Amino acid sequence: MPTPTPSSATTALETAPPAARRVPVIVVTTVLLSFISFWRASAIVLSDLGQLDEAESMATDAMSFAAEDDLASQVFGRVALAHVRTVRGQHEDAVALAREAVEMFAHAQTPDLSGQAWFALAHALRGAGHDAEATEAAQTALAFFERKGVLPAADAVRAFISGTSDGPVRP
Repeated sequence: MPTPTPSSATTALETAPPAARRVPVIVVTTVLLSFISFWRASAIVLSDLGQLDEAESMATDAMSFAAEDDLASQVFGRVALAHVRTVRGQHEDAVALAREAVEMFAHAQTPDLSGQAWFALAHALRGAGHDAEATEAAQTALAFFERKGVLPAADAVRAFISGTSDGPVRP
């Protein structure tokens, strides 16, 4: 078998189909996004289990490891951190983080993700004792979920509005 040379590698890359040339970038990106998503989800689970320091660290890591222009990761890092702060009783900070998340997604064309951000704001507002605002935020979330057809999330928001559930939909 001949020893590969830089010129033979370049020739192989140039003659490869476009999809084959993109695979390494897609794989690396997918792995990184999986870790960021894992950190975000872990932060919420850890906060529910009372491991608040670890949860806050995971939420903060989710935002710091994501690129500044990675809107989804930045938004949902804030959503996770807002959840942690709500559990800690730091309600006004949780509201501020959730509002930032909603504002960051204000022009996004992603009804499901926008609904999740608005629902996080509803939870933070309820925790802060702003029930009327929490209901308004939940109604906005519901509109996004219904528009996208995300029925389980819409059902969770309806339960939240009716006061029969105070558990968040997990982003």
